[in-house]
Amino acid sequence: MILHSPTPSSPCTQNLTHSPITVRELRNEDDDDDRANYLSALLGVQPLTLGDVAEAAERQTLSLFDQ
Repeated sequence: MILHSPTPSSPCTQNLTHSPITVRELRNEDDDDDRANYLSALLGVQPLTLGDVAEAAERQTLSLFDQ
């Protein structure tokens, strides 16, 4: 795991590398799915996954950081 931050330090660590300035865009059409994924994680419910399981797992993990 690599820690990075827009500032060089935080309350729990120092000497962080700067966050990349290139970011992915959030799509508005994913808002409802992201919210459902977040609530599922809070409740400990495993969401139903259809299609490519590895891709869905990565998308679900990333969506938790979007909330």
